[in-house]
Amino acid sequence: LAKVLSAYDRVIIDTCSLMDEGFPKFMDTLVGSKRYWKKGLQIIIPKECIEELKKHANNNDWHNMEARIDAIRALNILKSAKLWHHVITSYPRQQTKGQNFADPAILATATVLRIHSRLLIITQDKKLAADLTSLNNLGSQSGRFLAVMRINSGGSLEGMLLKQLPKPPIA
Repeated sequence: LAKVLSAYDRVIIDTCSLMDEGFPKFMDTLVGSKRYWKKGLQIIIPKECIEELKKHANNNDWHNMEARIDAIRALNILKSAKLWHHVITSYPRQQTKGQNFADPAILATATVLRIHSRLLIITQDKKLAADLTSLNNLGSQSGRFLAVMRINSGGSLEGMLLKQLPKPPIA
C-alpha cells in the first residue's frame, strides 16, 4: 500500500468507501504501512463524509440497520486513527447553503487540490469516479493527473472499471 500511496500527495476517502466491508482491512494496512509513507502524505476525510456517517449512525429505522452498523464501525475506526498521530485530516470547505452532501464537497476539493497536488480519490461510487476522472480533461484548468481507486473486499486498492456514461443532451 505504501508503494501505491507514494505516487500521491493527498488521498481523499469518500463515505461509501468508509462504510465498505473492506474498509477495516484497508485501515489496518494503512496504519501498518505508515512508517513507509513518503513525508507529507495526507489522508483526507471531508467533513461532509463525517457528517454523513453520523447521520447514518443516528438513524434508528430498522430498514437502514446495515448502514447504521457500517457507519458506527467506520466512525470507531476513524476515532482510533485520529488518536494515532492525527493521520486522518478533515478538510474544511466553504459550505454552500443546502449543499451538505459529500460528493459535491469531494468534487470541489479535488478541483482545487489537483492544481498543485497529486491526488488519489478512493470511492466505491462509479458516477462520482466518472465525474472525478473527467477533471483530468478540463480545458479551462491545468493540473496534475487525478487517480480514482476503490477498496475491494480484501481491503486492497484497485482501479475503477468505468464504462463511458452517456453525455446529457444539450438543451
